[in-house]
Amino acid sequence: MSLAPLPFQHEPALTRLRRRAVSIGATAGLAVLLVALLPLVGLTGVIMGILRPRTRFGLLRTALAATWAALLELYGVARLTWGWLRTGFGSDVESLARHTHAVQNRWTTLHLQALQALFTLPMVIDGVSEVRARPTILLMRHTSMLDTILPPSLIVPRTGARMRYVLKRELLVDPCLDIAGNRIPNVFVRRGVKGAAAEEELRNVQQLAETMGDNDVVVLFPEGTRASAGKRARAVARLEERATSDARSGHLLARAKPLRHLMPIRLGGAVALLRGRPDADVVFVAHTGLEELAGFSALTSGSLVGTTLRVRFSRAESRPAAGSSDVEFEDWLLERWLEVDRAVGSLRAESATEINEELVPRPSSSSGG
Repeated sequence: MSLAPLPFQHEPALTRLRRRAVSIGATAGLAVLLVALLPLVGLTGVIMGILRPRTRFGLLRTALAATWAALLELYGVARLTWGWLRTGFGSDVESLARHTHAVQNRWTTLHLQALQALFTLPMVIDGVSEVRARPTILLMRHTSMLDTILPPSLIVPRTGARMRYVLKRELLVDPCLDIAGNRIPNVFVRRGVKGAAAEEELRNVQQLAETMGDNDVVVLFPEGTRASAGKRARAVARLEERATSDARSGHLLARAKPLRHLMPIRLGGAVALLRGRPDADVVFVAHTGLEELAGFSALTSGSLVGTTLRVRFSRAESRPAAGSSDVEFEDWLLERWLEVDRAVGSLRAESATEINEELVPRPSSSSGG
């Protein structure tokens, strides 16, 4: 199976060059600024941490994390550029793709390791062996930008899998995601399009699955956006409006209302993947702990420090047959998504129990005399 980009990934060279000139220049400028300000911001972070112990030096940790992320972005661009040069300016497409996969895996692993080290984040992984060395569709909860680094960091070292992603097109502002993502098969979808444009996006997603090799994993975040209580309430409200005149919306509403942690699943992309590769494993990923990355204030407040990251993989034992109707595919996905929501609740309960056990004083081991 070819590792080359897919036809729909090609765009005018000038368009791509302009975008990357802006994004790389902005990233380099940000990195220089963060490094220059680090002594001042770091000292402020130390003082704030001493004066406000409850923040657990959150400002200092955040400053170090932001500086590391900017420098790592430049490292990734440099490595990707070197790969392009050493493969004859990209003429050896297969070698360039292998190099790109290697850089992607290293880049994501370094991000995760830095995050764990700076914010003291233990990780509990359950069921990663459910991802086997074969074509796999991975449907994952979405809580933060860093969700994307978990699959390659956890799966590739075990199976050597090649990762593919369905991501929003807005992420092309990240130069590493832009360069790497367009050298190997991925789909950067345009959100909010309708009619023929939406059908084209779904065909691209289906082709991404159709062209998977024997050890490829395609990752989709079927919520389509980062979950929050407010977004979930608005999504349910929209379904309620449509349910008055559309029986199918009423059915979707009945499946959305029980959700406590996830957004209602957007079915189009997931169905396209299932249709594109009928023989692929389907693995669902529930996780918790990264919710605290929702905003800058959450980082600087110290609420993320010491949080246990819990990730649970679950492979579906069966799936609809290739010739099933869209409704059958959708109903199957809706039931599985409720299971993922319950799994997230279970993981959050485990974290709450762990915190409570730490807060309850342990009885003295000494005995009275």
